[in-house]
Amino acid sequence: MDQALGTQYGVLMHEVCSEPKALLRPLAEILRQTLKLCIGDYTSAFATLLLRVLRITYFLINFVKYAESKFSPPECKAEKNEIYKLVGRAGATGVILRWISQCEAAGDVERATEMHAHLVMVHALLEDSSGWDEKTIANFCCSTAFTLSWHSQAKSAKFILDHLKDGKRRGQAIPLLPVPLHDVFLLYEKKRILICRWARAASAQELDGVLGRVASVSLQRANPGELVEVQWR
Repeated sequence: MDQALGTQYGVLMHEVCSEPKALLRPLAEILRQTLKLCIGDYTSAFATLLLRVLRITYFLINFVKYAESKFSPPECKAEKNEIYKLVGRAGATGVILRWISQCEAAGDVERATEMHAHLVMVHALLEDSSGWDEKTIANFCCSTAFTLSWHSQAKSAKFILDHLKDGKRRGQAIPLLPVPLHDVFLLYEKKRILICRWARAASAQELDGVLGRVASVSLQRANPGELVEVQWR
């Protein structure tokens, strides 16, 4: 907690249980103002800022959800819904999807992996407000597959190839990307039951469509020199 939010253990939970609105309203305003700044492409400094704000949002909303399941904090449904709206496809999700397309066009594996990792967190956040239909599950699984396939990459495909060709580095592991990998693993494990329930009820055509997209994303790892025709959407 100290590392993620700079907040001492127990202090944030006390605040959430006492007055969650006092946390969620400023958070919504930070999200709103950050989105206004995100008019550039994926290389903009504000892209990094938005990802940071989304990580904070992810942690805070999880604290609120935990408090609601164990204690009886004051009602804050309207504030949560406002944050869900800002994080949704018309807000942060749409911005990240645009940036991912730009990453693909530029062949920037590192940044695309970082974007997908945060998209996994966003999809998990939106579960309460939108439910998990075929499209949401497909997007969640594809972003997870992309992150897990490429997280062991470093700077770019060129960096990987140079690393492998460098005799002095032979036998050295390729550095991991600075993505919230632990959270991606944890979220996939937590959402596994929802995915399995959907798969049990889905038609063969729906299941084939989702599995085909996920497999296509995973197989991209076999060719680190290419990011052509990426099928994560």
